[in-house]
Amino acid sequence: QGLDEIEHHVDPTDFVAFNKYEENMSNFTEFVRNTDSANNPWLVINTSDRNAARNGVLKQVRNRIAKFADRKDETEQVHDHRALIVDVEHGIPFRALIQALVLLCVAYAYAHQTWKVDILNLVDDL
Repeated sequence: QGLDEIEHHVDPTDFVAFNKYEENMSNFTEFVRNTDSANNPWLVINTSDRNAARNGVLKQVRNRIAKFADRKDETEQVHDHRALIVDVEHGIPFRALIQALVLLCVAYAYAHQTWKVDILNLVDDL
């Protein structure tokens, strides 16, 4: 049972990874250092006891969801939905104009490619 069981769980890629163990460990360590933060810390769970590990994961997920639900974002402000479209005092933002023009160009390109619609010739015919 021992060796046969191991052979069922080991494939050739495991040997390649084992031969590059030091490089892989260095890459992983660097990844962990660069992605661990106070707002999003890594969670390390001992998996030697599966039941305890599952309970630990569920407990941490529940705690994170509770923290997220309780968090008050100071920068979040409630706006009137009309204010998102046009700011009465400042007019339409330049970025919104550019986005609208890009959207129109994409719609024209789609219509031209799909249905061979040529708006420029339609304007000339008028």
